[in-house]
Amino acid sequence: LILNLPGQVQPGDQESFMHADKYPSYQGIANPYPSSIDLSLVTRNSNVAMNYWVWNPLQATMGGYSSIPFKSKNIIPAFGAFIVKANDPANNSLLFTENCKVNDIGSDSLPAIHTDDAYFVELRLETDSIFWDRIVLFEVDSAKSGFDKNDAEKFANNDVNFYSLSREQKMLSIDTRPVNNESTILLGLQTNMSREFIIRVAAV
Repeated sequence: LILNLPGQVQPGDQESFMHADKYPSYQGIANPYPSSIDLSLVTRNSNVAMNYWVWNPLQATMGGYSSIPFKSKNIIPAFGAFIVKANDPANNSLLFTENCKVNDIGSDSLPAIHTDDAYFVELRLETDSIFWDRIVLFEVDSAKSGFDKNDAEKFANNDVNFYSLSREQKMLSIDTRPVNNESTILLGLQTNMSREFIIRVAAV
């Protein structure tokens, strides 16, 4: 197989503008360089969501969507893409620079969550050698118990959907909220399969 891509390589800064009106919009954004990039090094404007979604072909049996915070290191390969949310018509661009380029090769698995500014727990739904889905819960005092810009909605997968529920019963894959000793966080699981699952604390 020979892939022929005509045109000139565009070096230097590349800015991706997203289209949005009075309602939030979800858009696919491609890596603008013929090089791997680290999305934690991309400059995100104020009305771009704090999290994004990737398609993981090794998730479950048919692939699945997972969400990742922009502040966590994650390698997107050349010609790779991700889904991002624009919350407002203004200030909704992403700026890619030469500093985003890395020599690392993207992993076949989801990146580990790393953050120094919030406590968190990552819950993975698994059986034997199969990773089905995951939820990341962040403790942030300034966040809301209801859905806000710190959260990531749950994108529906074919096999299994594992999620938390906001105060409005919105399904979330990244849930950021204040937590105390009396907090209750509701979890949900949707599947047509009859089998046992394991919820594993993958990181904390």
